[in-house]
Amino acid sequence: FSVAWIENILVKGFPNILPQDLLCTLTHFTAQGILKALDKLQISKSSVYISGGGSKNMFLVDLLAKKLHIQDFEVLGI
Repeated sequence: FSVAWIENILVKGFPNILPQDLLCTLTHFTAQGILKALDKLQISKSSVYISGGGSKNMFLVDLLAKKLHIQDFEVLGI
């Protein structure tokens, strides 16, 4: 999701929605997309490693942790 896309939604699409509500919805959408991808690929949810910017988003990490056993990629020492 780009800044321009979010601004377009907030200004033109849904001017009454609060930015924090949109970000909450998008974070839930992202978490669900990750979970569906793992299911589709039949990847075990018993040990999932996260990395990058998403691993710094504690709200996203908490949503994923409700369904997965997640660890930060850094624990692998790579």
